[in-house]
Amino acid sequence: MREPAEVLAPGELLREEFAARRWTGEYVGRRLSLSAGELQGLLGARRPRDEALAGKLAELLGTSADLWLQLERAYRRPAAMVDAGE
Repeated sequence: MREPAEVLAPGELLREEFAARRWTGEYVGRRLSLSAGELQGLLGARRPRDEALAGKLAELLGTSADLWLQLERAYRRPAAMVDAGE
């Protein structure tokens, strides 16, 4: 049986991207209209990315909203499989 591939948490990718751009949490939170707690939830995988937030991330980072939604689904899928006993 093959081992499942490790899935990168979208929050980890965002942390790395923000650091590479030297953006502060205050700056990112303001651009995304998130409180400090909401931003921490986003970066810590406690806040799922929905369509509205994916659109804001896409605009901020010059990507597509679909990218963030796909990353979110890929990240959440293994956890859902474990919860379902698969």
